[in-house]
Amino acid sequence: MLSGKDGGEIGGMIGFETGEWMTITPEGYFVASTEGDRWVNVRMNGSVYGIDQFYDVFYRPDLVQRKLAGEDIRPFIRVTLQDALRDPPPSVSVKLPPGAVPAAGQKYRVSLEALAQGGGVGEVRVMHNGKLVEVFNRAVVVSGLARAPSGSPSPAAGVRAVSAEQAEKALSRGLVGITRAEQDAILARPLIKQVAGDVEVELAAGENEFSVIGFNGPGTLNARPVTQAIVAAGAVPLPRVFVLAVGVDRFLNANMAPTLQFAVKDSTDFAQAIREKLAGQYQGTPVVVKALANEQATHAGLSEALEQLQKEVRTNDLLVWFVASHGTLDNNERYGIVLHDWDGQDLESSLFSTASILEASRRIKAFNQLLILDTCHAGGVSKLVSGLYDARLSVLARNMGLHVFASASATEEAMDGYDGNGLFTHNLLLGLKTGAADANADKAVTINELGDYARAETIRVARLLHRRQEPLLLNFGKDVTVYELR
Repeated sequence: MLSGKDGGEIGGMIGFETGEWMTITPEGYFVASTEGDRWVNVRMNGSVYGIDQFYDVFYRPDLVQRKLAGEDIRPFIRVTLQDALRDPPPSVSVKLPPGAVPAAGQKYRVSLEALAQGGGVGEVRVMHNGKLVEVFNRAVVVSGLARAPSGSPSPAAGVRAVSAEQAEKALSRGLVGITRAEQDAILARPLIKQVAGDVEVELAAGENEFSVIGFNGPGTLNARPVTQAIVAAGAVPLPRVFVLAVGVDRFLNANMAPTLQFAVKDSTDFAQAIREKLAGQYQGTPVVVKALANEQATHAGLSEALEQLQKEVRTNDLLVWFVASHGTLDNNERYGIVLHDWDGQDLESSLFSTASILEASRRIKAFNQLLILDTCHAGGVSKLVSGLYDARLSVLARNMGLHVFASASATEEAMDGYDGNGLFTHNLLLGLKTGAADANADKAVTINELGDYARAETIRVARLLHRRQEPLLLNFGKDVTVYELR
């Protein structure tokens, strides 16, 4: 695609016979369908990399949107694809203990090493059966984002603006400040040539696959995962279902976070629907529900609930974490959940941040986890805001190796609700209570099918109501059955 102003290239659209697709800018920033980024490679000095190896930094639907609209995106970026290619990823090796494999439930130590190949060593992530379990050399710049200096304009300033236009201007000012801070942070970071360590895991019954992913020093390019697998003998314990339902209608700082009408009801109704539908589905094991509403849904309250889940949940259990509240972007452009005791600041420490979500998920043993975020955005949900939510939450889900359903609606629309619930929650409830989500008619509804149904219905009904609401379905975990039709 060429610019109508000067004839310069603004992007390329690629479609595949499988139906997958990708749109990429000349700078390397892209948006793609679920598998679209796995079909495009780039070559540099004899090395070939897949575009998906640049995902953490270069998956930016918001920047693609700006570029296609004719904007100059240089103020919003700190690196191009050509820059990233100059810093190759490290070589990674994985070593397993010699001798017989312990039985399921026993501790097992995995050793790893990452050696620089000219581009330094950044984060090194360890996955167990596809789920994040450890991060070595955790980067100052997390997922391509740096902490902005004190006083920098905040992207989240836009969520309290009185109009969508003001919101986008505030957001853009904040992003420019963050980009400058990122450049300074990258230049200041020392070059690390080696990262080595051990991680202790609890073996699951059956196959245990360990994958290690190493990033270059700037965090812009990761090596292909290096994987080893073993089989642990032992009986598979009966799986259980845990539900953490968080709903916040009322906030201590009401001037900064308007009161909501359906958040607590959404979380309560969802937890009840899961309990009723899944009771008996998991070999008769009762569904364990932990509910936090309003005054209970504080930083301390949520942290305590998550710590308890860390103690109780096993590897083969299913954890469903549902949150209905306000959502926003902090002063580092990262998504955060607004809890009851929010102090009104746009700091990562004031919100329940993506870093906190990632760490909580990492510590909980369940391989199968579903995070549902049904949040409101007071500045309206423009394409730019939606693109940023997509970029940040997609990286979160990919790094976790899990499922994330996220739906952001304008606060004024959330106040109206739909048939007694928020629109997205309403359609999730329909998918749970009826067989409509069984797309392939096999008498079983999976996580992916439930999400697909709720998303399609939310988009359809929103259009009838002259609204714009397009939930994100980020399925980086294993697709498992939620319930069977009887």
